[in-house]
Amino acid sequence: MLLFVTALYDSGKTLSMTIGFILWSLENYQNQNFAICGKTIASIRRNIVMQLKLWLGGICEIVEHRSQNYIDISIRGKKRIGILYLEDGMNQVIH
Repeated sequence: MLLFVTALYDSGKTLSMTIGFILWSLENYQNQNFAICGKTIASIRRNIVMQLKLWLGGICEIVEHRSQNYIDISIRGKKRIGILYLEDGMNQVIH
């Protein structure tokens, strides 16, 4: 499953799409791999990953593995969606 983040404006698209995607995946899947794709890994980290703890901190446990470009998300130890890979536009291989 992929979430493409192409337009990063203050209108709330990134916020609503990211939260919707993560909550949908938490509700419907367990121990699966997903990807968030953007123009660069740096822009994904700046606009999404850094904000996830603020957006979903009361609901989810979020652990970032920076050197491997993925985050691990679970609902406070109950259910784990698996790995959420961070992919940039230059990378054509999805894990």
